[in-house]
Amino acid sequence: MSLEERVLTDGDIVSPGLNPAAPFGPASKALEFPDFLLGDWTVTSTFTNFRTPLGPRFAHPGSAEAARRPASEGGVGSTTTYPLRFVRTQPGGPVQSDRPFNARSAFNARTKSFLGFEAVFDAEYDPKSPNNKLVLTFSTLGADLRPLPPKRLEVGINNRASGPAAAGGDRAWCASEFCRQVLVAPRRVEVEDYEVLWRWEVERDGVVRARQRRAEYLQPQDQLYFDAKGRAIAVYDYDVTMCRVDA
Repeated sequence: MSLEERVLTDGDIVSPGLNPAAPFGPASKALEFPDFLLGDWTVTSTFTNFRTPLGPRFAHPGSAEAARRPASEGGVGSTTTYPLRFVRTQPGGPVQSDRPFNARSAFNARTKSFLGFEAVFDAEYDPKSPNNKLVLTFSTLGADLRPLPPKRLEVGINNRASGPAAAGGDRAWCASEFCRQVLVAPRRVEVEDYEVLWRWEVERDGVVRARQRRAEYLQPQDQLYFDAKGRAIAVYDYDVTMCRVDA
């Protein structure tokens, strides 16, 4: 299955970490994006679909419940708007995501809209680390200034793919990243594997349309891991419109 097919399919999606035929690059190389994404954007993202391809018993507790919430509470149909930025780290170099800015922006857009506060206090990214580690530190003050326990999210990014879409010429592009996420909190550590997939296409000058997909996978310690056979146990789809911000 091609990368573009994995972004769009309604069928099973197999974890790239378990599929040796998947065309992923070396762990130390950050994901490269198409030139048409260079610059600053205002993004509108709509949560359009949630499914559990293997059945709800495989999904993480609370996933289906969260997706079934009203759109006003972040469920299917909910929309968020936030800024994104893509840059060149050196003249003539590849286009890359401003990862700490983008991660904080997207995360806080959802928590601000549906929880009433910006959850991420700080974002740090080390592109030279073996897994391009991203660390999100959460605020210890919630909505109405309620105290919260200290938490941080460590995301290692080690499998990635990118390239032109089958149709669309130089105006369409697909990409994916496989991530291992570790949530560290007092007396609690949670580990999760997931993949983020995109397909972008230029609609007109200054406007890009995209499909964004998040696929979640089980880990070896999960009871149903071997039954899942590396297939995604939950899939979240988003329709995205990106409008360029004038300089």
